[in-house]
Amino acid sequence: MARLRADGRVGPVLIVADADAISASAPAWAAAFTAAGWVHRVLAAARRADDAEVTAITAEAESLGAATVVGVGGAAVVAAVESAAARRGLPCVCLPVAADGVAPATL
Repeated sequence: MARLRADGRVGPVLIVADADAISASAPAWAAAFTAAGWVHRVLAAARRADDAEVTAITAEAESLGAATVVGVGGAAVVAAVESAAARRGLPCVCLPVAADGVAPATL
């Protein structure tokens, strides 16, 4: 949350993350966004950066009315989030994680 605020980001926020990142960090994200009064939604990423995944992320961002898209995961998740954000003209913040485990993701 501090990183988003420091970068001048605002909600609603769409967080796109792989399953490992969601299981490790979703409760913390929910607490932080709720405390800040920001609407957010978490979308499970498919760990691929193909057009179907980018289209799904783009549609979810539009449905939410997202002002910022956050990507948490491996290279494919980050690439898909960057592409989807670019399609919608939205800023994105990407938090890549190590291939062998989930790094703590602080927003």
